[in-house]
Amino acid sequence: MRNSFIMSFAVACAMSACRTPDVSSSEVKLDTSGCTPLLDLDNEQDTVKGGRLTVSFHGPNSASCWNVKESVLTISYYWKQQKDSADVSFWTRSGDGAERTLHAGTTCNATLVAGEFECNANATIRERYINQLDVAPVRDGEWDTAGMGKNYFFKLW
Repeated sequence: MRNSFIMSFAVACAMSACRTPDVSSSEVKLDTSGCTPLLDLDNEQDTVKGGRLTVSFHGPNSASCWNVKESVLTISYYWKQQKDSADVSFWTRSGDGAERTLHAGTTCNATLVAGEFECNANATIRERYINQLDVAPVRDGEWDTAGMGKNYFFKLW
C-alpha cells in the first residue's frame, strides 16, 4: 500500500507543478489583435506666417486596442524670428471633439544671420488615440492661422 501511495504521488507530481519546466523549448506568442506594430505617422503643413507645423503620432491603429496607453502625439512648430525666446501654445481639437490648449516647450538658437533665431516649440498628448486633429499655434499672443476658425487640419491616417 505504501509503495502504491508513493507511486501515485510521483505520477501526480510529474503531471503538475512539481515538474521541472522545459527550458529547452521556446514559445513565440504573436499578437493577433491587429494592434501591433505601433504606427509612426508624421504630417506637416506650412503656416501663414512662414512657420512649419508637424503632427507626429506613435501608437496603435485603433482607440479600442489593448495598447492605446502607449500612444504619443507630438505637435512641433518651427519658425524664424528676431528674438531669442517666445511663448507658444497650441489650441487643439481632436476627432472626438475634445478641445485643449497645450503650453509648448520652446527653444531658440542663433542662425548665421545676425539677429536671426530659429525656434521650435513642442507639446505632447500621451495615452490617447488621435487620428485627426485641428491645431492653431499661438506665438507670443498672436495666432499663426489664416483667421478665426481657419486652423490647420491633420488627418493622420
